[in-house]
Amino acid sequence: MPDKAKEKPTAFTLLRQAIVRFLKDPMPEVLCIRGKWGVGKTYTWETLLKEVGKDAALPSYSYVSLFGIDTLDRFKLSIFENVIPMASIATGPTMETLGENLKSISTKALGVIKPGLTTIVEQAAFLSVRNYTICIDDIERKGEKLRVIDILGLVSLLKERRKCKIVLILNEDELDKTGDRPAFDKYSEKVIDTSLLFEPTSAEACQISLKGTEAADDSMRENCQKLEIANIRIIKKIERLVHEICAHLKEFDPRVTNQAVSTLVLLGWCVYAKQDALLEYTLDERYKSHYAIRDRKLTDEQKKFDDLLEAYSFGLVDAFDKVLLEAIQKGFVDTDKLTKEGKKLNENYCNEQMRKAVQGPRDAYRDSFDDNLEEICKGLAEAVKNYPDHTPVNYVDGAIMFLKQMGKADDAKQMLCDWLEAYKDAPRNLYDMESAGFTIHDPDLQKAIADRFNSFDDDRDPADVLFQIAKDHGWHEEDIVLLSKVTAEDYYAMFKRLRGLKLRSVITKALEIGRQRPGDSVYEAVGNNVLGALTKLRAESAINERRAKGIYKVP
Repeated sequence: MPDKAKEKPTAFTLLRQAIVRFLKDPMPEVLCIRGKWGVGKTYTWETLLKEVGKDAALPSYSYVSLFGIDTLDRFKLSIFENVIPMASIATGPTMETLGENLKSISTKALGVIKPGLTTIVEQAAFLSVRNYTICIDDIERKGEKLRVIDILGLVSLLKERRKCKIVLILNEDELDKTGDRPAFDKYSEKVIDTSLLFEPTSAEACQISLKGTEAADDSMRENCQKLEIANIRIIKKIERLVHEICAHLKEFDPRVTNQAVSTLVLLGWCVYAKQDALLEYTLDERYKSHYAIRDRKLTDEQKKFDDLLEAYSFGLVDAFDKVLLEAIQKGFVDTDKLTKEGKKLNENYCNEQMRKAVQGPRDAYRDSFDDNLEEICKGLAEAVKNYPDHTPVNYVDGAIMFLKQMGKADDAKQMLCDWLEAYKDAPRNLYDMESAGFTIHDPDLQKAIADRFNSFDDDRDPADVLFQIAKDHGWHEEDIVLLSKVTAEDYYAMFKRLRGLKLRSVITKALEIGRQRPGDSVYEAVGNNVLGALTKLRAESAINERRAKGIYKVP
């Protein structure tokens, strides 16, 4: 085992040591901590500040975010307003600490307060700023009128004349975007004594941000490091969802929780880090590599994604994963859906025979170069036929395409029949692929699902559908199909029946839909029939004429 005393300290350890030294050294000094968005610059600074606490060289501290601050005077006053004793670091500025700060201003200065002379008080307040440790954050998000040269000029004054210690926290990349980088580079050399690049590894970011000791926390750390996630803000967002969701999975097999954590880390990273291409590949393209059914060569980017998912040991997105993705995107968890899909997944893990039947064909394909095509094809067919509840539609889609490409068209046709037979009594929403978020690629399966979906009578109330569209600010194509079948007479009866907000929302949204796609007969049918109903209403009375023209802008 290596001697820890002789181990070379990491860059992160050295950076922490530099910050602690800065806090404990009484000499006036300017420290700059720079790094990308979300890596934990402010978080680490505040953590170390609390650790040092009363051992800090200077007795008072002020934190100022320049986010939106537009003037130098406002900046100066913010420093004064936020001053607290080092002993109050944990609580931050309060009305009490502000009162103490005001008391520190001389009675003589306060005595000259008169209407129109409040700037004198502000000047007196800033004159009292001496021997403080001051943190100036979010420089790249300052107001447009506050110049970088003014900020650095004030920092220089605070160090040289007021004997303060100042730490600047910033994102240099954002300075490039705002056009402030040249000015910062020009003047910072004369002002900044020490500049630290904060660039933690994934392991260091997890060490900083993840303090939990449960199995889910360990799994989260492991998965974050597999993906080399070093953005602490993203890690903390993932952590919040992991803790919330895993609380509902405690009664299930631990492997359900493991899958939840693995999926939340991967898809959370995709969503929060805006990795749209990776998310799209994971949802819609990954299974093609799973079954070698790709109809064209992977791009370099897709190859990178596939290698990443392979190293992460992520297979296909299933219905349970879809519930987790929805929670990530919406910010809240549908616990009913989570429990329902969690129970199905739990059955998968508890039923070893079923799990092997579903997973076996994939393993047989990937784990050898044996001439075992017949075994794989038979396994796929049996899995879909015997365990339809545990072979999601993207599994069936991939299996059918694999069989066709392997010259097993008859087997593919039989698999489609078996799947349709298994779900012959299923409700309409099972075949709503748009709402489920699945993209079907095999044309025969695609047509069969569409035919089955369209065979159902849509007995929803069109008024309720329109009102829901107004609340959700979006719709599905099946909604438009239903609304296009509503006649002008039916819309007339609907508008006569409805009252209040629902009436206004329904009419406004129906007119909006009618204008969405000029030339599309389905959308135009909605618009034309709604206008027909409003035209009939307008002709009934002078007040309705005014309503139609004034409220709904009917020509």
